[in-house]
Amino acid sequence: MEVKFIFIAGVEGCGHHGLCPVVDTALKSFVGQSGVSSGVFTRWQPIRNVFAQLWYGVQQTPAQQQQARDNLQALMTQLKAHAVKTGCPQYIVEDNSFPSGRVRCVSRQWDLVEMAQLVRPFAEMKVVALYRDPAAMTFSHEDFDGGLIDHARMVAVHLEHLNNRLLRLDPATVKVLHYEDLVDRQQEIVSPLSRFLNIEERHVQLGLREVRRSRKDWKTDLPPEKRDWLEDFFSEERLALWPVFQDDSYSIRNF
Repeated sequence: MEVKFIFIAGVEGCGHHGLCPVVDTALKSFVGQSGVSSGVFTRWQPIRNVFAQLWYGVQQTPAQQQQARDNLQALMTQLKAHAVKTGCPQYIVEDNSFPSGRVRCVSRQWDLVEMAQLVRPFAEMKVVALYRDPAAMTFSHEDFDGGLIDHARMVAVHLEHLNNRLLRLDPATVKVLHYEDLVDRQQEIVSPLSRFLNIEERHVQLGLREVRRSRKDWKTDLPPEKRDWLEDFFSEERLALWPVFQDDSYSIRNF
């Protein structure tokens, strides 16, 4: 496939904004050192505008939504034609958190299933789902949604939502990367991540230099009563409701 569409997804607070520069740097290093006419389009605004029009807006008519789909088709057609003409692959790198910072409703999030359907005729789609201890995700934005408890519930709702959307995609296209591996065990993910991106390991190693560890630690920074509540809320029973993030068959380590 001449065009590769790499999407980084995760629930708010997972660190997806930290992973996007890793992939961006790795791909640009690969493209730059190979001397080919490939392009890396990271957080490409024309496509982001289409996604926002499709799923964020509540006043969109069916005709307007179809226009957005047509716009996406035109963008992808142009990019694929360039890739075919030059014989050089083109890369699109997108990322988004669930929920969006300003759009909290589950029904108005970017739809990964429809996204895959729209992209598939033009590009090979790969999804990296970044997962982090949900208590840590909650604590990273503990003041959202009115406070820690309500925000934890929001995190749980969107973990369930994202899990269910990922389950509807081809399992071969979805790989889960744990935040703890990204910051603490990088050498263990270099090889599988390079295979997933289909570039040499040295480019991935360069990209991993972009990783910055969070300075917040819910286990030490939260008062005991709030810490105990989070541990109880995100119990093993609740974690089992999100199999994509728990099943080793989805882990990028096993790619």
